[in-house]
Amino acid sequence: MSNKPIITIDNIGKSYLVRHKSGIRGNETLRDTLTEVARKTLTRRRTQKASSSNAHSTVVGAGRTSERFWALRHVSFDINEGDLVGIIGRNGAGKSTLLKILSRITAPTEGQVRLRGRVASLLEVGTGFHPELTGRENIFLNGAILGMSRSEVRSKFDEIVQFAEIERFLDTPVKRYSSGMYVRLAFAVAAHLEPEILLVDEVLAVGDIQFQKKCLGKMSSVAGEGRTVLFVSHNMSAIRSLCSKCVLLNGGELELYDNVGKVTSKYLNAYNTNLREVAVCAEKPDLPCQINSVKILSSQGQVTPNLPHDKPFKIEVEVSIRKKLPDWYLALHILDEESGIVVFDRMLSSLESSCRNWGSGTKKVFATIPGPLIVPGRYYVTVHLSLLNPPEKIDGAEAVCSFEIFDNGSANARAGLPWHGKISTPIQWIIEGDR
Repeated sequence: MSNKPIITIDNIGKSYLVRHKSGIRGNETLRDTLTEVARKTLTRRRTQKASSSNAHSTVVGAGRTSERFWALRHVSFDINEGDLVGIIGRNGAGKSTLLKILSRITAPTEGQVRLRGRVASLLEVGTGFHPELTGRENIFLNGAILGMSRSEVRSKFDEIVQFAEIERFLDTPVKRYSSGMYVRLAFAVAAHLEPEILLVDEVLAVGDIQFQKKCLGKMSSVAGEGRTVLFVSHNMSAIRSLCSKCVLLNGGELELYDNVGKVTSKYLNAYNTNLREVAVCAEKPDLPCQINSVKILSSQGQVTPNLPHDKPFKIEVEVSIRKKLPDWYLALHILDEESGIVVFDRMLSSLESSCRNWGSGTKKVFATIPGPLIVPGRYYVTVHLSLLNPPEKIDGAEAVCSFEIFDNGSANARAGLPWHGKISTPIQWIIEGDR
């Protein structure tokens, strides 16, 4: 591989002129139309003279204003050959605009982009297809656009058709295709015609679940062949399982470009208010003992709501003991956030040797959850402190510490296979039979 980046993005910006009418106009005459053309010409000249140093500028015309909106501004980073890079951010952050610039659909207002390889893109349903041509004809058309010979496209033709699952409709004009059929064929063409750079937007969400999994598996294999993939998605599990690096855009500007775990954690912590890795409980001085707090910790002991599925993690429970109790137990439950079903539970009791002589004071209890154990998904924690005999609840922290287990590049993710159930831990297989 070359030492040079395959994509260099150098201080690019993209602005659009947004016009606002200051009043309601009725039916327009030819005179009104000619006047409007003159106004547009004057507005264009004024905006060209306006300073480009502001995030946006406003130009006032007769009866209307024009606002310059920056969809991207001051974005710079490099992507190396063979990288699989995720692009994330809230709606309107500039993700799709960035891919349109990279695919040469639109030009940047400022800055420049250098691409060292052929680019195939899947940005919108139907992009790059001629609606009057058949699926067969559009495959060869796209190959020609990528600079491939007819024989090169023919060598990949059967593989494309099989992947897209549209053999029955291969000779039907694509204008009669459903959105799902469009996407299947478009992705199959983009991925199989061997571009050096593959750009994929959230449009994959149009396809069915099984096809989405096929696409994720194909993108992983494309990157494994040394080609470069840029993938825009709001699906953090897909981003984490596929990508090694990630770009976070915020308001059209580059907020962070780093390894995928660091970037997605920053995004989730900043924008997902449901993830609370620390729960602090109100003081209850009348109780003989109480739960003070619950925390989710990584294997390195750092507080985090985002945990890789193949690494152990810890749940810390702080307890205040004001009065020595007879036999007691601390119950820990991990529940599936969607269904509320308990997927894992353990109990620590005063019958254990390490707890028999607990006196008054503050104690921290650490429960280590092995990895891999819990499959990727969203979960929360419930903790109870109770007496053993007779069974009686003293205190509890209900439905606290919402957290996410994410796929850290498992064999399932690489093959595009789904997870089943909620517990998945390595087991020993014994095979007997003739050798």
